[in-house]
Amino acid sequence: MNSDMGEMPFRIQVQIVTFNSEECIDRCIQSVLQQSYPATSCLVIDNASSDSTISIIEAYSNILVVSLERNVGYAAAHNLGFSQAVQDGVDLVLTLNPDVELDSKYLERCIRVFCDDTVGGVIGKLIRSRTLNTNTAILDSTGLVKGSLYHAKDRGSGEADMSQYDRLRNVWGICGASAFYRVDMLKDIAAPHGRALEESFFVYKEDVELCWRANDRGWRFKYEPEAIAYHDRGWKPRESPFSRLASEHSLANQFAILIRHGSAFSLVLWLSIVVESVRLGVMALKHPSSAKIVLSLITSQFRHHVTFRREWKKSGRMSKERHHDLDRYCHL
Repeated sequence: MNSDMGEMPFRIQVQIVTFNSEECIDRCIQSVLQQSYPATSCLVIDNASSDSTISIIEAYSNILVVSLERNVGYAAAHNLGFSQAVQDGVDLVLTLNPDVELDSKYLERCIRVFCDDTVGGVIGKLIRSRTLNTNTAILDSTGLVKGSLYHAKDRGSGEADMSQYDRLRNVWGICGASAFYRVDMLKDIAAPHGRALEESFFVYKEDVELCWRANDRGWRFKYEPEAIAYHDRGWKPRESPFSRLASEHSLANQFAILIRHGSAFSLVLWLSIVVESVRLGVMALKHPSSAKIVLSLITSQFRHHVTFRREWKKSGRMSKERHHDLDRYCHL
């Protein structure tokens, strides 16, 4: 640890949610333990893995394991970690997917950005690790950008890394695969339901929905290109059960985002609803069982999301104390 880091005494909790992650969890943990700026604690929340994930983790005496009896989903599991961070008085939390490996200076280079107390989260440069043996690395994410029709996407995803994203800058949001969050921000955006991540989002887009609320509250997100991580996203076959599950929840959660954050009198919102409905119709033709699941998710959670929308507005959207001109900061 260099002298500059001594001026930033952040307490950091790294938390990893696992589910049958025996193929990658050891490399992930090793990358955490080898950081130049050591984490205060490392917590693994396991979603009832049936493989050897738990035994691999338990081989590390300095890793705390929370072993759940059933798979509660990504958001609910990470919320347990956030609660632990608040209880322990931690300043920053890094959420990691088990298929992510950190460069040894990832923590050190990210936390220096938090000296600006308006920054609620930081992401480094995520590179697809399966491309490392090729001539040019392929980018996985350099932050989230808000696109059209209430969608958000990973900036630079799939592009060759030609140093085009090598500048520290503000971004609309950050990818949860390797996201650094300020605990004060997590507590701020948890109102009114008391949870930082929306637990009805079993998997996918829960990090996007969190970023919507953080932007509403005026928090900023930063991309730090000197912090490098490697992510194996995208290796699942398109027709695998995992891929089908991802498609179902991704579509249902996009409808939820429209309900929770769409501008009621905006033509864009209604166009978005039409577009997502067409996507659902196409899914019904190709995979009727998946479409039924999506429709069930939408209808069963509709009242919950409407209630959230009403309470969130009441709690003070875009509070004056933390308001920032996001268009000025985020040239997306």
